[in-house]
This record gives sequence, C-alpha cells and structure tokens, in this order.
Amino acid sequence: MIYTKPPLSFMGNKKNMLKHIKQVLNTMRADGEIDGESIFIDVFGGSGLVAHNIKQWYPRNQVLWNDYDNYQKRLDHIAQTESLRAWIYEKMRDGEYRNALPKDIKQEILAHIHALETQGEYIDYITLSSYLLFSGNYARDFTELSKATFYNRISATRLTAKGYLDGVERVSLDFIDLLDSYKSYKNKCLILDPPYLQTQVGNYKDHFSLGQFFRLIERVQRPYLFFGSDRSDTIEAVEYLKRYHKELETYTFNSAYLLGGNNTDYIIYPEGRSLFSIA
Repeated sequence: MIYTKPPLSFMGNKKNMLKHIKQVLNTMRADGEIDGESIFIDVFGGSGLVAHNIKQWYPRNQVLWNDYDNYQKRLDHIAQTESLRAWIYEKMRDGEYRNALPKDIKQEILAHIHALETQGEYIDYITLSSYLLFSGNYARDFTELSKATFYNRISATRLTAKGYLDGVERVSLDFIDLLDSYKSYKNKCLILDPPYLQTQVGNYKDHFSLGQFFRLIERVQRPYLFFGSDRSDTIEAVEYLKRYHKELETYTFNSAYLLGGNNTDYIIYPEGRSLFSIA
C-alpha cells in the first residue's frame, strides 16, 4: 500500500509535492545523479511520508528516515488515537455542527480526554487538533486544547499505519550529526526539508535558527533535493550563499502551487541535462 498522506496529521508534510519529488528523482536518475546503489537520506524526516514513497519507488535502495521529531511514538499509539477518534465521531455524527461546537459538547469531549490522560492513556494532540480545531491550528497539550474553539472536522476514516515505513530505516539524530556521519559516503541523495526560514516551525521541537540554516548549507552535497517556499527566504539565501559553496553554483527548481492556499512550494536540485519546470 502506498500512502499519499501521513497516517497521522503532521504540519508541513509533503503530500502535495509527491508527484514533483518523483519527477525530480526520475530526472536525477536519467542524469546519472542517482542509481540503484544510492542511499536516500531524509534528513528532516517529519512524518516519514517522503521516505515511505521513495522506498516504494526505489524498493532496492536503502532509505533512511531521520525521525528527530519522534513521529514513531505517535505511530506506536495509533490504536489509542483511533479509539478516541471513533468515540468523538460517534459523539458528533448525529449533530449538525456547521460552525463552532456548542460548549456542552466541547466540555464533554474535554472531560473524556482528561479522564483518559489521567488513566495514563497516550493522547495525540496533533491529530486531535486536526479533528477539532480550525484548519492549520494545533494544540500541543490539554491546556492549549481547552482554550481553543472546537469545530466538527472529525474524519470518518479509521486510522491505520499498516505497512507504513516498511523497509525504511529509522534514525533519530541531530541533522548535523547525521550529515557529518555520511559526509564521506559518495553515493547518496540528500532529502533536505528543514523548517522554512521566516515561517512557523510547526511540529519541530526546537527552533530552527539562521545559524543552523548556514550550518546546513555548509554540508549540502549533490545530489540533493532542497525544499523551499515563497513564504520563506530560502531562494534568496541559496542565491547569495552559492558564491561560497560550489555544490550550489548551478541549480534549478521545480515548483508547485498548493491547492487551498496562496502558497507555492518548490524543490531546489542540481542542474542537469534533463531539466524541466512545473508551475
């Protein structure tokens, strides 16, 4: 089974970029940048969606997923999250809640969540937020959730992660340590999706500073896929820094307009022989 979105919600996942990623990798393979022996290293692995899909496209290649955010912990508790999803769904399935939920329904849901957490149950607040909060808003704990306005965005689809990340190797390292450990390995492809400069860092547990961005740029080796957005200054930074880093001297990018918003995300990758652009 190929997943086209993460089993559990994750801010900044690349579901809208998957076809572009596949096309860029096909281009890089045609140019001889990658082959059947290349190791794909998803340095900022997030939900693992990109690593999962790369493993489906290149099943014989080694694919590393750097789970620095510990998304695996959420996957390990997906059965508990599904049980809570089903309870909330049953609570709201007969109601016509087109706007904010009534206070009594909100309090009943909160009481149930609090009781579960008091009993030692794992609560996935990120996934809960995708069900109960206005689109794009996330609570990280009970206090933040209780302060938010609730909406009926609950999904009727059962949660499952069956087969997800099968064959993908998980590591959990600081990106500098990971990149340094593979610095001398020649046949690799770096998947670089850091928190965007000048934008919300989302689910990342640490702030991603400008200094970290520079340290990342210092370690870029081709072939690479480097993700950016018109909401950030990534292109401007790369354009300036390429004079100091030969790996960035020639590059192109593949862009994708994100449906449901006014943003364009893009993939920067080494310029090769089979260039194309998608708007």
